[in-house]
This record gives sequence, C-alpha cells and structure tokens, in this order.
Amino acid sequence: MEQQTKDAKIYAMYIKTKGTKNTVNDIATKFECSRIAAYDSINRVEQGNQTMILKALVEARNEILWKYQFQAIWTALNTENTPEFKAERVETVKRMADAGMPTGLIASKTGVARSTVMIYLK
Repeated sequence: MEQQTKDAKIYAMYIKTKGTKNTVNDIATKFECSRIAAYDSINRVEQGNQTMILKALVEARNEILWKYQFQAIWTALNTENTPEFKAERVETVKRMADAGMPTGLIASKTGVARSTVMIYLK
C-alpha cells in the first residue's frame, strides 16, 4: 500500500474513532503496524510530511541559486581558458559551496568532475 494512501486511511479511522478508548491500539492492530507508526502516520497527515517538505525546499533553493546566481557567471567563465578565468572559476565553485550547494550538485551543474570540485574547495 502506498504510504500516502495508508496514512490517509489511518487518519480517517483515527477521526472516526477519536473519542473511544484504545483508538490508536485498534488502528495499529487493523493496519498491522506499531502504535508509534500509527502516531507517525497521524502526525504526517495533520502536520504535513516535514521531511519531504524540507528536502523539497533544499532542492528548490539549490536550483534557484544555480539558475539566478551562478549559471550566468559560470557560462561567462567558460568562454576562455586563461589563468584569470580559471582562478575565477575556482572562486565561483567556492562561493557555490559557501552558499550550501553540495559538491555533487556543483559538479553536475558545472560539468566539472567531482574530484576537481573537491580540489577547488581545498
């Protein structure tokens, strides 16, 4: 059973039996899960899935940083391969890392090998 569907069914049963005794115990027994898992499902429905929300926000933030802050700079710096441009590329990679972008994402967005990004960050 898909997690969202299961959470919705657990929450619906919780609402129906909210005033009765052993509500969560009965729900856990019916859905063959522990009481803690039943409470987690209820909390996910009531408060939203905070883990997934935070993950999506971080991913969106990194995409926005790349698109509106670093992409144009990186495109301009890849036009020439002089020492000045290389130094600027290294500084741009360091600024990306300082902004909180993971090294794997920096490598994939810039087209530079991950090991090169790690060397730039030293």
